[in-house]
Amino acid sequence: MGRIGTFKQRLWDIGQKAVNDDLTTQAAALSFYSALSFAPLVLLILAALATIGLNLEMEFASQVERLMGAGAAETFRAIVDYSEKHPEFIRSANVFGFITLFFSASGIFAQ
Repeated sequence: MGRIGTFKQRLWDIGQKAVNDDLTTQAAALSFYSALSFAPLVLLILAALATIGLNLEMEFASQVERLMGAGAAETFRAIVDYSEKHPEFIRSANVFGFITLFFSASGIFAQ
């Protein structure tokens, strides 16, 4: 009976700490800023792969497909195709991506 009582007390303490630390708000903020920084991060990865020049974009797309599904990979391939036709896109996307990534990363620590 003592172990069950100790377990209940620890479970209660964990719940109290989660409420006191506002755990659900912190988790939501982390999810939001992670989602916000994902697209600029992908654009920066695309720029880095294009700079290397080894045609690794499609290899990255296959990894995206394996991890996130065909829809995400198709979107990434569309971005690659567009950036190959419009090289000025990748430059402006890099600037925008870096700024967005900076502010979203700062937002996580400010939260």
